[in-house]
Amino acid sequence: MNEPVKIAFITNLCPTYRVKAFQGLAKRYDVDFYFYCRPEDSRVSHLEIVSDAERFHYLTTAQILMRLFTQNYPVVIKCSNGKYITLLSFLTAKLMRKKFIFWHSMWYTPQTLFRRFSMPVLKWIFKYSDAVVVYGEHGKKYLESHGVEPRKIFIAWQSVDNELFAKAVPAKALSTIRGARAAAGKKVVLFVGRFVEEKGVSYLIEAVAQLKDDGLCLMLVGEGPLKEALEKQCVENRLDCFVFVGKVPNSELYKYYALADVFVLPSITTREFKEPWGLVVNEAMNQGTPVVVTDAVGAGVGGLVQEGVNGFVVPERDSQSLSVALRKIISDDALRAAMGQNAKRVIKDWTYERMVEGFTDAIAYAQGAKK
Repeated sequence: MNEPVKIAFITNLCPTYRVKAFQGLAKRYDVDFYFYCRPEDSRVSHLEIVSDAERFHYLTTAQILMRLFTQNYPVVIKCSNGKYITLLSFLTAKLMRKKFIFWHSMWYTPQTLFRRFSMPVLKWIFKYSDAVVVYGEHGKKYLESHGVEPRKIFIAWQSVDNELFAKAVPAKALSTIRGARAAAGKKVVLFVGRFVEEKGVSYLIEAVAQLKDDGLCLMLVGEGPLKEALEKQCVENRLDCFVFVGKVPNSELYKYYALADVFVLPSITTREFKEPWGLVVNEAMNQGTPVVVTDAVGAGVGGLVQEGVNGFVVPERDSQSLSVALRKIISDDALRAAMGQNAKRVIKDWTYERMVEGFTDAIAYAQGAKK
């Protein structure tokens, strides 16, 4: 029996939503995971992702590069996060004649001075990587537009813990949450995320205000620097019901998705950011919740949201189009129910196993197997 391929997997963090994917990869290969950013909040896992604690490392860039020089890794996988460690990892792998796989999350070019000067270097890494792994179809199209050979691009479909987020919620529990959040008897429009510019929450508030529906409640779960400004906007727009829930533990979010009649991720493109995916969309769909996202959301254009089937995709920064989409779902019980069932059906295929398959195909290709 052949020994599993030894791999150095280098990325910035190990957030809880990646643990099971990394566990799945560790079952197939002899993987050492290297993380170069220390965990700072509860979103980041402190769990050992493999049974051997020696496989799980928080190291400096210099320490990681030294491991690449001293350990025999036929394959190196590196995420796109990090200004310098990506290039240094790539150069080290090439110098050591190792296969380099680039896990690339972005699907646009930030309009920053650093990116303008570094783009030629990034394209060079694209060209000479042995394989590239992306989040979805949108990532593949982006790379193809920069001249990357389609045959060496592989999709590791973005996934969440479907078992957790599909948990049934008793009607009594939902009623309790509604009462506690002053949303009894109302249909709930839900947002989950950070209150920052790139999430586009102000456009969602405008859209709900345009509906002029006192039977709606806008529920916003999360925290961030724009909270006070958004609260003020809700008051100025005279929303009949709005609730800022605050931070909810990841293990409890499924209850809010179950409560919602529609979930919205209204992200926008900024100078430095464009939503790579939006895993909250996966989470909401596990509860059979229809979704509305903008065309600046990776999940919206990358293959998960199917227009008119499990949700709608609207133009970014367009509160009127967002309002129209919300009205279609809120006002049509049959459509909302059908979309909810379709959401459950579609999300069943977006699993950690499918995500790992994307990496598996990339590793095989990089080692010489045909796609």
